[in-house]
Amino acid sequence: MVNVDAGNTKSDRLLVYVTGLRPPKTTALLNELVSAEPNVWWVYQHDHRLKPWGFARNLERAVRKLDVAIGSRVREGQVKEVRLIGHSVGGLLVRAAYLRSAGSYSNETADSNPWAPKVTRLVLLGSPNSGYQPMKMNPVLWLLYVIITPFFRYTAEEVKRGGYWITNLRLRWLEHTIALGAMSPIIYNVLGDADDIVKLKDIEDQAFMPNSRKLELRGADHAGLVELDNSADSQSRWRDLKKVIFDPLGKQAAANQRSKAPVYFIEHGIRTDSMDDWISNISDAVMKLPGKPSIVNAHNYGFFSAWQFALPFNRRTNVHSFLVAYGEAAQTHDPNGFQFFGHSNGTFMMGRSMKMVSAVRFRRIMLAGSVLPTDFPWTEYDERRQIGCFDENGQWQQGDVHNDRAAKDGPVGILAAILHGMWPFNQDIGSAGSRGFTNAPIVTDHPLTWKGGHAGALGEHEGYGTRMDQIANFLSGEDPSCEPQKKRPFWFRFVSMFLQAIAWGIVAVMVWGLYSLFGVAAAGWGVEIATVVYVGVAVLLYILFRTF
Repeated sequence: MVNVDAGNTKSDRLLVYVTGLRPPKTTALLNELVSAEPNVWWVYQHDHRLKPWGFARNLERAVRKLDVAIGSRVREGQVKEVRLIGHSVGGLLVRAAYLRSAGSYSNETADSNPWAPKVTRLVLLGSPNSGYQPMKMNPVLWLLYVIITPFFRYTAEEVKRGGYWITNLRLRWLEHTIALGAMSPIIYNVLGDADDIVKLKDIEDQAFMPNSRKLELRGADHAGLVELDNSADSQSRWRDLKKVIFDPLGKQAAANQRSKAPVYFIEHGIRTDSMDDWISNISDAVMKLPGKPSIVNAHNYGFFSAWQFALPFNRRTNVHSFLVAYGEAAQTHDPNGFQFFGHSNGTFMMGRSMKMVSAVRFRRIMLAGSVLPTDFPWTEYDERRQIGCFDENGQWQQGDVHNDRAAKDGPVGILAAILHGMWPFNQDIGSAGSRGFTNAPIVTDHPLTWKGGHAGALGEHEGYGTRMDQIANFLSGEDPSCEPQKKRPFWFRFVSMFLQAIAWGIVAVMVWGLYSLFGVAAAGWGVEIATVVYVGVAVLLYILFRTF
C-alpha cells in the first residue's frame, strides 16, 4: 500500500485516512470517501509503513512524517478544514500528529504555522486510548513479544497497555482535550462489537473528553471496521461510517469532570508487597489528613526478590503495571494533585516512569531506601515540569523531592552499588538511598540518617513522633521531613564504594571459581556427575536469590 491523494486535490477541505499496523484492504473504503461528497474533499490516504516488530523509534519517525505530510498539504492547498480518520494504530498516529502540530505532544517548540487548529473532527476506528492487551496478540506476535522484549523496544510493546509511548500519548491527549474544553474538535470512537482486540474499556477516557462520543458497529471485527468488501452488509456499515465522518454534528454536552481530590501513590519495594503493615499505616495516616478526601493508590506488583530485581528485563516489567495504574488515576483525577512515596524498587519504578514518559508528573515525591543512581537527572525532569503542579490560575508551581536514608542499608549500599558498578549495564539503578543524590538542588536530604537497615526510614524511632504521620504530612505539604540523628558508619560507605568499583572483578572471580570447581569435580567424579551437581547448586542458588 502506498500513500494516495484522491478526490478534489484543489479543495480547501482535507480528509486524511491513516492505516493500521497490518492494513486490511481499503480500496472500497477509499472509493466511498472520494465519492461521498464529490469535488468537496481532498482525500489523502497515508501509509505509515510501521511493523509490529519494528523498533520503537520508528513510531516517533512515523508521527513526524504524518505531521509533515498533513502540514504540507494544508499549506499547498490553503486548506481551511481538516478531518482525520485513523484505523487501529493509525488512530494513535493521527492523535499524536495532531498533538505535535498543536505543540502538546512533547516539550518541543510548536510549529510556527500549525495545522491542528483547522481540525474539526477525528474519527478513530478501533483505536484504543489506553493501549491494547498483549494477550490478545496472535501467537506469532506473542512469541516475538516474549523473546525480544528483554533486549529491544519495539512497536508492539510501545502501544500495549502500560507501554511508554502509548501512556505518554494517553496522558497528553487527556490534558490537551480537557484544556480545550468546548473548543475541542469532535472526537468519534468507533468500535466493532466483534472486535477481539479493542474493547469499550480501552476507550473509557472519552467519557472525560469534551465533544467526544462513541459508536458500536454490529457484527464488525477489528479489520471489518474498514474492510467494506468483506462485510455481509457493506452498505449499512458504510452508512454508519459516512454519518460520523461527513454529517453535521452538534457539540456534545460537557464531559465528566475529573476529581481534584489528591491521589497518593505508595509503592512497595523488593521482598514485600502492598499488604505490608507500613503501607496500610501510611494509608491510614493519609486518610486522616485535613482537607479534601484523599485517594490512596497502593499499587501491588507482588513479591519481588533481589534476584528478580538484579535482572534488568525483570526489573523493568513492573514499570508498565505502574504506568497502567497512573493512567487509570489520571483518567478520573487531576494529576496536579498526585503525590508519590516509594521504598526500594518502588523508587526505581517511579524514576523509570518519569524518564520514559515525559507526561508523568508528581506534586511532591518522597523516597526511602531509594535504588536510583546518585546522578539521577532530577534537574532535567524539573525543567520538563514533571515535579510540581499547576495552581488554580494555571501558573506552574515547583514541587518538592525528599530523600530519606538509613545508616546500614545493605540492599542499597551493597547490592544496588555492585549492580551499578557493572557498567554499561544497570546504570538506571544505584545507591542514592545510601549516599544521596549529586547535583540535584530540588532534592532535600539530611546529613544524618535513620537508624537501621533497608526499612530504617519506615520504622518508629524513640524520641520521634509517629513516623507514618510525618511521611503523610510531608506529602500533603504540611510539614518538612523531620531530621534523623544517626551517623552512617564510615566503613559502610567505604565498602559500598569499593564493591561498586570492583563489581566486574567480583563477576570475574565468580566465573573463574565456578569454572575451576567444575574442572576439579569433573576430574574426580566424571563430567555427568559434575554436571548434575552444578545443576543442583544452580537450583539452590536460585532458591536463595528468590528468598534473599
